[in-house]
Formats: sequence, structure tokens, C-alpha cells
Amino acid sequence: ELAQSILFTHLIPKDELFYCDFIYLLLKDIIIGIENGFQEFEKKHLLKTKMILSGNKVLITGGNKGIGLALAKKFLKLNNQVIITGRNVEDLQAVKQCFPEIHIINCDLATKEGLEKLTQYIKKEHQDLNVLINNACIQYNHTFAEDPEAIKKIEFETQINFLAPVKLTALLLPILEQNNNAAIVNVSSVLALVPKVVAPIYCANKAGLHIFTKTLRQQLKKVKVFEILPPL
Repeated sequence: ELAQSILFTHLIPKDELFYCDFIYLLLKDIIIGIENGFQEFEKKHLLKTKMILSGNKVLITGGNKGIGLALAKKFLKLNNQVIITGRNVEDLQAVKQCFPEIHIINCDLATKEGLEKLTQYIKKEHQDLNVLINNACIQYNHTFAEDPEAIKKIEFETQINFLAPVKLTALLLPILEQNNNAAIVNVSSVLALVPKVVAPIYCANKAGLHIFTKTLRQQLKKVKVFEILPPL
């Protein structure tokens, strides 16, 4: 239909209709070729970016509440083994009570000690880890120039929201690369693209994580890299 439309609307004068069959077939072949090319590209693209959602061992940072906990519940339902981290011991124990099959570890990823504790735990207990979800974050809403604790908040927010996922990715990448269907999922935010006035550092951190995710996706060959951009 597209070939016929092009043929009779744009190309063939009425006094040269004897060329119609030839040009119609030529255009048809060209259009079919383009369509097939798009289909082949789509298949390859989807195969390359598709994430296996069951049969994994998944580590979710900040999995004791909010988006992290929702992800943990979903991955459990999809027949995955799930490990969650959190800074609040009571929250972690409450999750464990509701979901006995879940693995919990208390650590503060804003610190070198917390990152090391988590890394050693994974190396000793979960060498088959194949999915890392960098979810833990914190958001301070404040007027930047008027906040007397701005420096403290800048450091803590940046440690949790940007440096922790980048460092943890580097620390656990050797383990991920040795396992099948490996993936890294970074939870950034739509605020990385459309910033919120009262959260300048959070938005900057998430923008950094967004760019890090895009570049990491191009670098890694054995590990697929995904990004979640919730609207907050």
C-alpha cells in the first residue's frame, strides 16, 4: 500500500503508466527490505537488552523499605533468591520476619567499612550473585544557600546516592562477570532529567548516576546494565 501510494502520488506521470509495474515492484522490494531490516534490528536489540527475571540471585541495596522492598517482594515472587541491605537493623529484621527466605545484611554504604563488609559477605556467602540493584538513596529538601548543615548533607547524600553505587559496582563486578545472566540495575530518578528546585544535590547525584549507567552499558560486554527512573 505504501509503495502504491508513493508510485501514483509522487513518481509516475499519467502518460507513463507503462512503467508502473516495474517501479511498483522495485519500491515494494525496497520497502520490504527496510521492514525486514527493522525487524531484525529489533530482535537483536531486544535480545541484547532483555533481562532474565527468574532464577537469579539478586542483591538490592536499601531493600528494607520503599522501592527497594517492593523490588525485593517482586523478585521473590518471580522465583529468585534475594539479599537486601539496610542501615536500620529493626527494619531488616521486620522484613526477615515477613519473608524468612530473604537474606539480610546490616551495613552503611556511605562508609568504607560498610562497603567492605558487604563485599566480603557476598564473596564468602554468595559467589553465585548475578544481579546487583543499586537502590539505596536519601534525599534532602533544603534551600542550599541558607542551610547551615549544607556541607554535611552534601557529603552524606553524595556518598549514598552516587559514590556508593559506583564503588559497589566496581567491587562486585568480578563476581557478577563470572555468573550467567548477570545484570546491574541502577535506580536513578526522573529528577536526573527534570530537577526539583529544593533538592539540588539529590538531583545532581541522580544525574551523575544516569550518565554513569549509560557509559557503563557501553563498556561492559558480559553484564547487562539497566536503569529505573521513578518519578521522584
